[in-house]
Amino acid sequence: MGGVAGHLSHVHEDLDLTFGEIKSLLSDVASAKIEAVEKLDGQNIFFKFFVDPESGELRTARNAGDVKKGGMTADEFVGMFKGHPAEAPFLNGFEAINRALSRVSPESLKKIFTGEDGNQRFVNAEIIYANHPNIINYSSDNIVMHNLQEFDDSGKAVDIQLKGGDFGQLVDKVTSAAAKDDSDSWGFYGPQIVNLRDITETGAHAKLVEKLDARGMSDSDTLADYVEKRLRDTVLEPLNLPADKVEDLVTRIVGIGQKKPLSELPAIGPIKKGLSKEMQKEVSKIGSKVKALKLVSILLRPIEDAISDFAIEVLRGMESFLVDDTDAEVKRMKDELNSSIAALQAVEGEDAEKIGDMLDKQLSKLGDIEDHVNSSVEGVIFEYPPGSKKLYKLTGSFAMVNQIIGRARRLPSKDAQNENLIKSYVQAILMG
Repeated sequence: MGGVAGHLSHVHEDLDLTFGEIKSLLSDVASAKIEAVEKLDGQNIFFKFFVDPESGELRTARNAGDVKKGGMTADEFVGMFKGHPAEAPFLNGFEAINRALSRVSPESLKKIFTGEDGNQRFVNAEIIYANHPNIINYSSDNIVMHNLQEFDDSGKAVDIQLKGGDFGQLVDKVTSAAAKDDSDSWGFYGPQIVNLRDITETGAHAKLVEKLDARGMSDSDTLADYVEKRLRDTVLEPLNLPADKVEDLVTRIVGIGQKKPLSELPAIGPIKKGLSKEMQKEVSKIGSKVKALKLVSILLRPIEDAISDFAIEVLRGMESFLVDDTDAEVKRMKDELNSSIAALQAVEGEDAEKIGDMLDKQLSKLGDIEDHVNSSVEGVIFEYPPGSKKLYKLTGSFAMVNQIIGRARRLPSKDAQNENLIKSYVQAILMG
């Protein structure tokens, strides 16, 4: 997800979690004591139904600006996605949602989409369009409603309904109406609870705990503490910076990892002030927002890998409710993955090294393809602690598969690759 939905965090991305909390929440997952819903590989959309005394209109949002102005009109939405690679799913999905909401009374819609103090509400939903798949090939066209989010006048999310309440009413009304209309090929669903297996006897959680304990942190230490320790020991100590600069960099980089506003963190300009040009370059390499996020991700890699291995076992054999033949789909994904790997390995020219590094990284994280690509489900989403409205995801092998296949799909044709290779050879000859 992204845009209005924001980034749905992997467990390892929440730096405020302690090692003890990670062990506990994933123990609940391993013992199937936590409720989880299927994460879907579709096109995300936010929608509301705007009702005034004279008319009603479906509105959509892709970012906070859209929310603040009350959503995009139909014409604005169509204009945005005209000629877009995902034009077909978005426009067909829009029409399906519009038809579905037309089956619900305006009075009900006005109540559902109007929150406290007149705040507006949007449904966070997924468009699944069978003729335009991402990585997973689903068997039919569907709209899956995830939750109902409420926003204040500034476009900031202030509440979320995951089930029941007005959101539950909308799901019930739309799904029941859709079921009665045989002429509409689109299906409508609310969040789909997955059947987690009790995998405590497999040793997957015990292996996870062993890997986490090997990082040398206590259960009361947070991931932020871990990032700080690795940052100091492996990155900052060799730079031999003044102590005050080190402290400011630690505060800035860890704070960026915690998603704190930049205005609350030490600015990079004053940190660089007074340093040599060489040291200033080193600080810039790690201190900008983009570079800091990348660095935090690298420092967290051992934690990410440990949780990813655990997630692979959680998802093993899990079947998507929108895939008719899981075995066939898993085989198809493995086949495309293997052909994508071969295509990326065959790349020559200026992009070869960069692509090779990406491929090595993803294959290292993925491990045994035959064993680890084992589900037609992208991942699972769960609330922790229960009742907190704080959501996390586990995606197992999907993230690596998505990176590899996605990059292979963006490769130019073989003819174009050969042409580029010839050009690079000629350029090298001319330059001596």
